[in-house]
Amino acid sequence: MPDVPVVLLAASKPREFKSNNAEELALEKARMQARLDAFKEWLKRIPGGQFIVTERSGHHIPNEEPELVIDAIRQIIKRAKK
Repeated sequence: MPDVPVVLLAASKPREFKSNNAEELALEKARMQARLDAFKEWLKRIPGGQFIVTERSGHHIPNEEPELVIDAIRQIIKRAKK
């Protein structure tokens, strides 16, 4: 992997379901956790890669938590200047 700064933002808020089926909700939580685990494993191969899991966002992180995106961009710029 090239030595470039990487910050990965991932949503932690599960998709909303129209039903309250406990089995569907459990499956969605398991899917989300598997996705987050896969991201962590991928980032282990990137020197200095940073993983940020959102607290309040779903798929639209720039709209729901824009401060996270701004901070990530600032971090990348700072690390690229080194």
